[in-house]
Amino acid sequence: MKVKLLTLNTLPSNKNNYWQFVFLPTLSVYRSYSSHGAINAEWLFWSVTILIYNDDETTVYNLEDI
Repeated sequence: MKVKLLTLNTLPSNKNNYWQFVFLPTLSVYRSYSSHGAINAEWLFWSVTILIYNDDETTVYNLEDI
């Protein structure tokens, strides 16, 4: 099993036309049938995702492509 941490900020910027503001703290859990999962937390302009996965032949994408 491998774990990968991804972070994202959506602060308003002149370089980026997209930004997001989350009024209420949000926690999401995702689970696929092939034992891949993710835990996502968002609040204000910040997002943190923990990916939990196995490197096996059933994977249809590489995590580096995300």
